[in-house]
Amino acid sequence: MDLKQYLLDKKAYLKPILDEVEPREINLEPNRNIITAIIGPRRAGKTYLFYSFIKERKLKDEEYLIINFEDAGISDLSEEEVLKCTLYHQELYGAQPKYLFFDEVQAFDGWERVVYTLYERKLYSIVLTGSSSKLLSREIATQLRGRSMPVLVLPFSFKELIGIKGVQYTEGKVDSMTASAIKNLLREYLQNGGFPDVVLHNVQPADFFREYVDVLLFKDVVEREKIRNIEAAKFMIKAVAASFSKEFSINKNYLLLKSNGAGIGKKTLYSYLSYFEDAFFSFVVQKFDFSIKKSALSSKKVYLCDTGISSYFSQAKDIGRLMENAVFVELMRKNSPHRSFNIYYWKDSNGSEVDFVIKDGSGVRELLQVTYASSKEEIEERELSALRKAKKALRCSKAKIITWDFEGEINKYGIRVECTPLWKWLLSSHEI
Repeated sequence: MDLKQYLLDKKAYLKPILDEVEPREINLEPNRNIITAIIGPRRAGKTYLFYSFIKERKLKDEEYLIINFEDAGISDLSEEEVLKCTLYHQELYGAQPKYLFFDEVQAFDGWERVVYTLYERKLYSIVLTGSSSKLLSREIATQLRGRSMPVLVLPFSFKELIGIKGVQYTEGKVDSMTASAIKNLLREYLQNGGFPDVVLHNVQPADFFREYVDVLLFKDVVEREKIRNIEAAKFMIKAVAASFSKEFSINKNYLLLKSNGAGIGKKTLYSYLSYFEDAFFSFVVQKFDFSIKKSALSSKKVYLCDTGISSYFSQAKDIGRLMENAVFVELMRKNSPHRSFNIYYWKDSNGSEVDFVIKDGSGVRELLQVTYASSKEEIEERELSALRKAKKALRCSKAKIITWDFEGEINKYGIRVECTPLWKWLLSSHEI
């Protein structure tokens, strides 16, 4: 690999792509004092966030360099050779670059040493991407501790989607025809998800998710974690996808595998679940308890990074569960290091359940219940009863029900609750 030629060719390939870049509702503010670490699922648009920044800032070729560590030949280079990238850039353009964009860094062994060395020179604003949450844990906790700022990039939000589709939306001012068009797009969004390839390039969802799941499973899980029992890993990823927006039982799946003659331990299955989370395929939510230990040991619920994944694994459409998953992903988007909160679910010994408990350092901030209801009459008593119990148990005054199409207030069973349609909640500018 001739790295100098690669740096030239990369920009030549990039120029026609920049014209097609859609802006995201994610701001990058890189500087020399902190490394910007863009993390998230494969194919969610992390690289295009680079491109969007280059386009918006109108960066000249001499101002930046970009390396994708998954490009052919790059992983074969030595750390010393990669460190020469800024020297090659100066040789080509007559100046040191202001910005260094490193894509999918986890594909290069020793990336953290390279990034840290360049960072210590205090000459560049460094932005990197990765498809592993370990960028926030193992590697960053050792080499880059205190020197990085994470930016989570997920597939397009619903707000981004309607902008791409050309729907004009002004919060609080929506006519009936626009509202109907938005709800139609919401059904499509829940079914097909928000991955850019599906939204922008009209790739058939079935084709996209087949490739996406295969690459994620084998490259980000089996290969990265050196898994030998591939069939068990395949079984587990299907089991997780089938359980979205529900409690997930490792023991149940362990017994099922065991009954089919698979020799695998529960500890290994727990590891698989964590690997899927590291790769941003799925997320695990703990049951809320004032005892941190009890919460950690409780049953977990699982959610997918994109609702379209569920359609790939099953043709059955449970709109209520898809809505709940969409709410969870939006909560992840609204969370950030600047306004950090924790997400739990709540369930008592009688089975009463609240979908989301939002907690920050000062206590429980809000309770959210999600239901596929289009009228006040369709909101079941159990939804309200669970909220009433949770408000009392968790000492929380703020509760909301996210519906399909009902908006208003319910004052019943000793509880007053605001109800908001999902599409309005997803498009609102409010912060959690």
